Amino acid sequence: MMPEKRKSRMKNNFDLTPLVRQGGTPVIIRTALCVLVLAVITRLAGLDEISTGLFRGMVVGALDMVIMCSGARKALAFKDDPERGVKLLKRYRYYRIFAAGSLFVAMLKMKYHVFYVAVGFLLTHIFYILLFLGARCKADAGILRYFT
Repeated sequence: MMPEKRKSRMKNNFDLTPLVRQGGTPVIIRTALCVLVLAVITRLAGLDEISTGLFRGMVVGALDMVIMCSGARKALAFKDDPERGVKLLKRYRYYRIFAAGSLFVAMLKMKYHVFYVAVGFLLTHIFYILLFLGARCKADAGILRYFT
């Protein structure tokens, strides 16, 4: 009885396997474009410091998403042994923390305005989540080719 419950619950989840197999490039590009539009708008408004910080945050956020999608793609190879896949994903989590942390520390040493970089980084991930929610709504409606 327990496996049936798990199967029915898993059918309701959104399957990201096709997205991860192609590397997640369309999602990363769309997310980066959302933050880039905000950076351009703030640049046109004359807020150069904020727009530069948003752009740098967008670059760090895109790098973070590339590392995440790379780890997820490599973890797909272990579908027969999920524990190894989970270990791989945990290792990639530490890679993401190290990459973003080291870039933020480097920016602090170069006396950049890291607050705006952090805002750009967070906005990148917020837009990433919103794009997935939009894809979920479209998948529920029967439209699956949102990211491809």
